[in-house]
Amino acid sequence: MAVIQVSRVAADILCLSAVGIPILLLKYLAQPNTHGFFCSDESIGYPYHSSTIPTAVNVSVSYGIPLVLILMLNFSQAYLTKSSLSPVIRRIYGDITLFVFGVFTVQLLSGVCKITVGRLRPHFLSVCQPGSVECGTWAQPVYVTNYTCAGNEELFPDEDERNHRVREARLSFLSGHTSLATYSMMYSVIYLHTRFKNKTNYRSIPRLLQVVCLVYAVVCSLSRVTDKKHHPTDVLAGAVLGTALAMGVSYVAGGTKYSNCDPDTETETRRGSEEIEFKVP
Repeated sequence: MAVIQVSRVAADILCLSAVGIPILLLKYLAQPNTHGFFCSDESIGYPYHSSTIPTAVNVSVSYGIPLVLILMLNFSQAYLTKSSLSPVIRRIYGDITLFVFGVFTVQLLSGVCKITVGRLRPHFLSVCQPGSVECGTWAQPVYVTNYTCAGNEELFPDEDERNHRVREARLSFLSGHTSLATYSMMYSVIYLHTRFKNKTNYRSIPRLLQVVCLVYAVVCSLSRVTDKKHHPTDVLAGAVLGTALAMGVSYVAGGTKYSNCDPDTETETRRGSEEIEFKVP
């Protein structure tokens, strides 16, 4: 008998594709909503700085840590309980599928918010370089809507990179870095809690890992403000989205997979499958 049903794998791939493909379309094809600005608006007049935590690093950490935890905890449990690999593989597959579906959902919702809102980043004027515009007076400022972003050739000599940065400068709300990091780290914290909550030994290890995850989420979030990539409210909204989805995904998983685990027999009742029992020697 196959460890995982082919029909289930096919259905999961279709569902993940239905969420994942729109993420790419929003990122590379959709154009954000365009807004004007006031020349005296200091909140969008900060200089451009590179990211303390680049996108590639954040994606690697946000995907990597939960996946490593899922593999490590499940295989270590299988080793300690001398259980067969089939139920372990099913459990790992279910955990990873649920996590990835949640992280895709976070990125999709973040992309929808960015494109729909089109809020200008704190470094918008530095990147846009709108040139000479009618600003009005201090007493009667003009809301500038008739402008063209020439781009900052000094910062971005390559034209494609320059156009990309101008587009990105309109995608401030909400913080994608924060929503992704917060979701993944909160998911990891809850995953560690649910897997270790009935264990009496080595409690300091999961607690330390939980602290590390929370520290990364906080540092990543705050760096988006200090790097002038986002306004504080962008980061707050991203943190709320990431935390809410992590709790929702963990609730869906917890009611059927982790909370029903018996520490003496390692009995785990799984939704849509048989009861799996691991005898502890």
